[in-house]
Amino acid sequence: MNASGASATLTILSDNIARPPLESEHGFAVWIATPSAKILFDTGAGPAMLRNADTLGIDLSEADLIVLSHGHYDHTGNLAEALRRAPRARLEGERGTSRGRADKRWC
Repeated sequence: MNASGASATLTILSDNIARPPLESEHGFAVWIATPSAKILFDTGAGPAMLRNADTLGIDLSEADLIVLSHGHYDHTGNLAEALRRAPRARLEGERGTSRGRADKRWC
């Protein structure tokens, strides 16, 4: 909780370990929900992130912001689908983080 009394909820959507009914995959994505914004931090590698969001009732179209930590495929693999589902979301990430890496689609 911060000084204003507001809190954030972090929900892991993609990781190497998951308990059923969620799916695991080599990749990372987390949904961050605050009273003022909804943020998708990284987008996982494959279908597990999208299916886990659906299973958990998380509507990716509500994302205000999509943040990419770096350009590896296991953090950017669902970027195109995330942007399709959340067309009003702003995309943030440092340009050049994927230089020389597997996935350069977002640079």
